[in-house]
Amino acid sequence: MQSSSKRICMLISGLNKGGAEKQLVQLAVGLKETGWKVMLVSIIPPIEFLTELSDAGVDVISLDIPRGMPDLRMFFRMIKLLKSFQPHILLCFMFHAILLGRITGRLTGVPRIICSIRGERYGEKYWGVGRVRTKARELIVGLTDHLSDMCVVPSHSLAEIVVAQRMVKKSRLTVIPNGIRIEKYDRKANAKRALHNQLKIEENDFVWLNVTRLEPKKDHNTLLHSFKQHLSVASNARLLIAGEGPLRNELENTADKLGLENKVKFLGKRDDIPELLCTADAFVLSSTSEGFPNVLLEAHAASLPVAATNAEGVSEIVLHGESGLIVEKSNIKLLAEVMNQIWNMPERARLKFGMTGYQLVKSKFDAQNIIQQWERLFLNL
Repeated sequence: MQSSSKRICMLISGLNKGGAEKQLVQLAVGLKETGWKVMLVSIIPPIEFLTELSDAGVDVISLDIPRGMPDLRMFFRMIKLLKSFQPHILLCFMFHAILLGRITGRLTGVPRIICSIRGERYGEKYWGVGRVRTKARELIVGLTDHLSDMCVVPSHSLAEIVVAQRMVKKSRLTVIPNGIRIEKYDRKANAKRALHNQLKIEENDFVWLNVTRLEPKKDHNTLLHSFKQHLSVASNARLLIAGEGPLRNELENTADKLGLENKVKFLGKRDDIPELLCTADAFVLSSTSEGFPNVLLEAHAASLPVAATNAEGVSEIVLHGESGLIVEKSNIKLLAEVMNQIWNMPERARLKFGMTGYQLVKSKFDAQNIIQQWERLFLNL
């Protein structure tokens, strides 16, 4: 059957401004452009991407389930939607959507159910309530694996984790990396000048950029302490941190205690990430856990060299010693050292790192190519 006669229902836990959400929206819009009939369902009320989806003609439906509130009504509402829409493919992104989609998809006879695990701290070795919750999720995903036809993960490192944790059978697993519309990240001199003025950045400042949610797994505490050490070598360095999250107040207090109040700027939630990337000289990522860090695709699309920790998916984007430098997680000294190395490079060497990253993203992670990989999977199942 041709793609023009196919219907796909995409189910996600919620539409916030995250990497997984961005990838699903990009896929929905891309499939709509190639003739698919697309319905996107959010379990909780959607917040972001509504204008983009509406402009593309993608139907967005909310199950209107309050965040954090178990509610059996979502099963009945989803069953009603699936019976009405009758999709050929049900694609489920993230844990709650995977569980809901597997059950309701089978009950309503959806021909093909595909699930996508996006890296929600699976396989990590840490203790506490969060770890108990994650282990429970790993067990539930594994016990219901037989209810879906295929599972997609964005990186080979995450694929190894979900197989090792017995969440997915290897025979039902494939890797499709995240994609990016690279044309959005052309470096524009006028945008750089405007943001330098807005953010009070001096002409000779060396600007590091970090774009991540302010939450534990992004390990901004290590980043701030590493940046403190970096300043002993690079007195003209500045650090911009874009993103919101539950740790913002704590991290701002840490920056103040380290005496970084004039060197680190917390920008909060931003809608101008491509322009911010144009403002920076280099990008830094300190995460302890990722699925496939979209932000590194964005950094390389903007021709920035990268200093990063070896979280899942990082080494599949950053070529160590060619487009950036990768160090072990949660190591303040090593992260500071690679920041020193990139800062100390001749400008020509930094530009070469950036251009290598750009060429890698252009050749392997262009959005249109990734959308085609998804479509081939759908049509060949």
